[in-house]
Amino acid sequence: MRYTPDQALENLNRLLEKTWSELSESDTRSKIIDPLLKECLNWQEEDIIREEHVVSGYVDYVIRVRNKNKFIIEAKKEGNYFNLPISRSRRFKIGGMLKKDKSVKEALIQAQKYCMNNGVRYGVITNGSQYIIFESIANGEVWNNGNCLVF
Repeated sequence: MRYTPDQALENLNRLLEKTWSELSESDTRSKIIDPLLKECLNWQEEDIIREEHVVSGYVDYVIRVRNKNKFIIEAKKEGNYFNLPISRSRRFKIGGMLKKDKSVKEALIQAQKYCMNNGVRYGVITNGSQYIIFESIANGEVWNNGNCLVF
């Protein structure tokens, strides 16, 4: 089902109103991330691939457009909060984020490997309420010299 922007915003607000207590990673994915992808961002089920096996493990989500991998999502359990910088800006250097918090560092490195295994330029790490979107490949540079966006 396709949602209009107004319906998608209503769905997002409804999703944000819910409070959860200690969700597992699987519950975080099914109760927060899946509805966000489908009901708020209008991704179609056929474009969402879950638990795809790659050399280095299982990718939580691969998002495709016309059978081409566009980005991956590495999910962590809700309540496993990332220690993120407090700033008016949402844009940060990946290398700086790697130094700030062990869980952010581990998730970014894991997601970047999945991106490389899938030929994907963009990755997302999330715990359902915090999102870090990053470029996994930087032209002519080491990937962690690139930028990420934090929500």
